[in-house]
Amino acid sequence: MSRRNTIITWFGVFFLLGLSAFGVRVWSQAGQFTTVKNLNSNACQIYGGILAPEDIAIDRGARIAYISSLDRRLASSQSANASTLRGTIRMLDLSTYAPGAEIKYKDVTPDLPKRFYPLGLSLFTAADGTRRLFVVNQVDANSQSVEIFRVTSSGLAYEKSVDLGANVAFANDVLAVGPDQFYVTDSSISGPVSWAVNFAFQRTSSKVFYFNGEKLAPVATGFSMANGIAMSKNGEEVYVLDTSARSLRFFKRNITDGVLEDSGVLFIGTGVDNIDVAEDGALWIAAHPRLMDFAMYSAGLKSTSSSQVIRAVKDTAGGGEVRTVYLDLGENISGSSAAVAFDKFFIIGSAMDNKLAICTRK
Repeated sequence: MSRRNTIITWFGVFFLLGLSAFGVRVWSQAGQFTTVKNLNSNACQIYGGILAPEDIAIDRGARIAYISSLDRRLASSQSANASTLRGTIRMLDLSTYAPGAEIKYKDVTPDLPKRFYPLGLSLFTAADGTRRLFVVNQVDANSQSVEIFRVTSSGLAYEKSVDLGANVAFANDVLAVGPDQFYVTDSSISGPVSWAVNFAFQRTSSKVFYFNGEKLAPVATGFSMANGIAMSKNGEEVYVLDTSARSLRFFKRNITDGVLEDSGVLFIGTGVDNIDVAEDGALWIAAHPRLMDFAMYSAGLKSTSSSQVIRAVKDTAGGGEVRTVYLDLGENISGSSAAVAFDKFFIIGSAMDNKLAICTRK
């Protein structure tokens, strides 16, 4: 073999070895080597009758859950019907809930906006008791907004729409902190290809933006894929999930101007999605143990995807304790995207599955 051919051969060998090592790393960080099995430590009731309940915001005082619902498979398809599709906000009264009892959703969607693809939700309660529901309206990359509704005795009344503009690539979740003020996470993806590139190379172009009632500006950067966002009861801390980095980041919040200061990170080790703060301050997180499975499930290439719910408790050192309280191969509910605790129960929502679960805590 000539010297030139030898060099080409060795180059090819090293290239394939590098490609294989890269593939293994990507597969590993996606959790594809994770063994998932059913963890049946909680008694759960599965309820259908709702399209893809992606996020849940709970009013614990009134014992009411607000749920974003949309036929997401149709919305992402090329079907002509997708252009006339309109999502809904469903209200679920939990005041008399008992395991096994029938539940009824009430459609409280206002007439405006006309094009409505609800995603992340956040409920804000003012000092005078007035409640507002903030909703990410993710129609497409060129039409993204946060819709603000006032909660009334009969449902929701449209108040205003805040256009997120061209600086936000893909609005994901929202955190309401005032009657007009909010944070919004930008996962910085515009489709499957950009998600794959961002994930594989762990690009940190994702951000958190703050809207002060007049202006939208970035206040936290360096995320691979910023997703769920929540706040402590005293308003002094903000929690942001990074799906691709499989971690939870902590921020100190300046209540006056909304600026966030990095204060720690907790590696969760699974594909975290949405987050909620329970009455005792614990953080409830919905997650996807195997992210590639979830991506294929979302694209309709797999029939199920595993679901996971995590309870995390932050410690004074900036870390915390992480415990899985629910794990399912996807047989009961697939693609868990939201987990909200109330009383002795917790609710699990799904990004694609047309059902939700209500489980008794143990």
